[in-house]
Amino acid sequence: MVLAIFLFFLTALVYSMVGLAGGSAYVGILALLNTDVRYIPSTAQFLNIVVASIGFLNFKKHFDKRKFKLIVLIYFLGILGVIWGTEIALKENVFFIVLGVLLITSSLVTFLKNYIPRINFRLNHSFLPVISFILGFLTGLCGIGGGIFLSPILFFAGFPVKEIASITTLFIFLNSGVGFVKNAIVGRVDFLLSISLGFVVALGGFCGSYLGSSKLSSKLLEKILIFIIAIIGVRLLWKGITST
Repeated sequence: MVLAIFLFFLTALVYSMVGLAGGSAYVGILALLNTDVRYIPSTAQFLNIVVASIGFLNFKKHFDKRKFKLIVLIYFLGILGVIWGTEIALKENVFFIVLGVLLITSSLVTFLKNYIPRINFRLNHSFLPVISFILGFLTGLCGIGGGIFLSPILFFAGFPVKEIASITTLFIFLNSGVGFVKNAIVGRVDFLLSISLGFVVALGGFCGSYLGSSKLSSKLLEKILIFIIAIIGVRLLWKGITST
């Protein structure tokens, strides 16, 4: 249990440094702890809310108001996706398979973005609805914040790193907030678990976003966390496949 608490803290610390909340890692850790599948998405969403809100307060100075309409479109369609995603309740083995694939994919995306050269292109308005809606849907379905996938898309589009952090933290906060409220309405929330872990990730999120919004980065910790998430993803994928 001590190791699990440390992983929650480390996840919040490292992910908040780059404007993320760590939802993909939270759902993986919760699944490994044999948490009731009904409560995994809402618990991860609550932790996302805590870390992302702290992160946005530290990164909001980098928010470019000139792109307001574009950013609002991303948020709006993401929320619609969340609403749809929370309507679907997956069977336990299917949940683990989907979650395993998402964790492995998020690890690869995070790893590769450091090695793939920047690709400059404009975010097309006809393309944005698909991206934001899908990410919102995954938030509602599994509890991830979606920022880990949105971040590299904005990076390849030429957005400055700290501006990306300001956009993704608010994106995660809004998506997770809507998802958590919907789950609370239908009774799929373990408030004691959510609040208890909330204190842990709040500390990690405060430290990480403060350091990340200034001048410190942590490539080594990020690589370690990527490796851990990938291992968790493989284990959950195998668990889902073998339990069918």
